[in-house]
Amino acid sequence: MSSGFKRPSPRTWRPKEEEELIERIVEACPTEGPRVEAGDDDAAVLPDGTVVNFDAMTRSRHVPKELRDRDLGWKFVASVVSDVGAMGGEPSFFGFSVCLDDEVDVEQLALGISEGLREFGVSLIGGDVVEGEELVLSGTCLGKLKGEPLLMSNARPGDVVAVTGPLGGPNAFVRAILNGMEPEETLYERFARPRPPVEVGVELARGGYRAAVTDISDGLLAEAEAIARRSGVAIEIHAWKVPVDEGVEEVAQEFDVDPVDLALEGGEDYEFLICGPEDVVKEFDLTTIGRVTEGEGVRVVRNPRARSE
Repeated sequence: MSSGFKRPSPRTWRPKEEEELIERIVEACPTEGPRVEAGDDDAAVLPDGTVVNFDAMTRSRHVPKELRDRDLGWKFVASVVSDVGAMGGEPSFFGFSVCLDDEVDVEQLALGISEGLREFGVSLIGGDVVEGEELVLSGTCLGKLKGEPLLMSNARPGDVVAVTGPLGGPNAFVRAILNGMEPEETLYERFARPRPPVEVGVELARGGYRAAVTDISDGLLAEAEAIARRSGVAIEIHAWKVPVDEGVEEVAQEFDVDPVDLALEGGEDYEFLICGPEDVVKEFDLTTIGRVTEGEGVRVVRNPRARSE
């Protein structure tokens, strides 16, 4: 059974050329003015504290045929809203541009979008619809910052590295359907109906916490590498501490891989990766998976005895 969409890279869901393209566009265009400028983080922050995020998905890259159109609408909203929450903004308004293909059920897609907007308390402010050869969903979410922005450059040596929930379910789902397996419904739900913990980001900003935060949409390792690079630090991930979604182990056994690897290298989780002081973990009931150290890059520690002192 084929999913009908392109296989993601083994380490990350982020296209290899994405950052290079963004950097070139930013270099060539005027970007001065925002508190957090284009290309500096996952979302931009305007001078008045408005947080803006743009996101897009296409059928060939992001939408397997197993994904029901109603759930696609929900996921579309969640993916756009997520980065606003990870910046510390409370999502408020949503706009979209959709290119419809011949396969989509418009009524079901609209129902899913409306369910997602209600779930996250976001109001629709407008949109545009055209027809084309491939389904393309492009969305914009605006929110209001509740404190200082939770920049990916905020990590400091000595911080703990933590996540808001279990990982690997969406990656296991994709691995299964690409290879003809029938994954558990729980894995489908994790892929199709993500619930980014927006409230955690909002409360972190409102409480004045210093934290580097990003949503895990491109994979835990990729997101950790982004924080490490932008903060000028090294991140050490303790593999035995990474929480894994229910149902991942069954898929991992089928392919003779470590379930933790599906959590480390997968994407589409939409949990938050947070680097900050110990009190952040205690206050928000996070799962500690490592620590921030001096240096650069990301190191995955498999054996507890191999931890850096």
